[in-house]
Amino acid sequence: MKFRKVSAITMLLSAIALIAACGADPTATPTRPAATPTPTVSAMDAAMADLVQAAAAEGELNFLGSGIETGTFDAIEEAINAKYGINIRLTYTSGPSMNAMASRLDTELDGGQAPSTDMYIGRSEHIGTMIQNGTLQSFDWGRYLPAEVAEHAIVQGDVALAMGGDATSFAYNTNLVAEADVPQTLEDLLDPKWAGEVITTPYAAYYYFAALHVGQAEFDEWVEKFLATQIGAVLRCGDADEAIATGEHLLYGLSCGSTSVRQLKEDGAPIENVFLEELGIIVPQYVGITKGSGAPNLAALFAIFLTTPEGQDLLWEQEREGGLWFVDGTYTNEIYKAMNDPLVADVDFVLANQETITELTGKYIGMITGG
Repeated sequence: MKFRKVSAITMLLSAIALIAACGADPTATPTRPAATPTPTVSAMDAAMADLVQAAAAEGELNFLGSGIETGTFDAIEEAINAKYGINIRLTYTSGPSMNAMASRLDTELDGGQAPSTDMYIGRSEHIGTMIQNGTLQSFDWGRYLPAEVAEHAIVQGDVALAMGGDATSFAYNTNLVAEADVPQTLEDLLDPKWAGEVITTPYAAYYYFAALHVGQAEFDEWVEKFLATQIGAVLRCGDADEAIATGEHLLYGLSCGSTSVRQLKEDGAPIENVFLEELGIIVPQYVGITKGSGAPNLAALFAIFLTTPEGQDLLWEQEREGGLWFVDGTYTNEIYKAMNDPLVADVDFVLANQETITELTGKYIGMITGG
């Protein structure tokens, strides 16, 4: 898989667009809105029956974007129809990146156009931007969800629902890195034996979350040493995964996500994730209903289904998506429970620290690319 080169300026503008500043106090502590009262089982059943009926009446949902694969979409369609006894259709079109799609929806809304997708899938950074832009519509998710899911998965303003979460990680080649040598800490990554053997991305993936979690001064000092001595290549996500799997380089991080590494491992590639002791960070992924969606109820049913045990199992089986961090038994939950002082970098966290995140993103991109 080959990608065109992107200039430092382009990458900086892309990153800033992804997490546009809102002027929030960078030291602010995220706060959650008051919890939605949990409905009784009978009330939930009645509400779900109405939602299923409304979704069935809409009939078809059109999705344009990324964050999920075609085969997974087909499997979700089949599972929803079987679970709820309906006959809906989910139409998938592979489209722009999460960042580009968020910008496109903002442009369409400003121009008075209908959205080009009935729903949106993106990480907390993207949802934060879309809340700023007003491109997602609210939905009363709490009527349909168990208390634990409602507490952790609903985004402020009811504009999105978590479908899973990923943990920040490094990847390594299991044929070339002995198990005893696998780095466990940031300091381990500065060992001279890794000099010139590490890949990082040109857009400083998750460096900003790491700085906020570890402490900016401490992380800045580490980044300066890391970039000066250890980096052998600066590659985009897919190219970086491929370079580790083929043995071109030994280590890669911070990676764009652990899911793609698990998929390559399933396909037989000698690649694995390692979750560093200091970087216990979970980055949630969400589903939101676009303003002007032609199938808002079906989009909501899609999102709600993914939070169910069947939905979580399906995401794992189809894509090795780690699942919701707060649900016992998911891959991400096991990682989360093993973390020391974990940070869930959810939408609340992003919005509370958005100005700082934007500044850090620009700084680290400049350090990596020399821009």
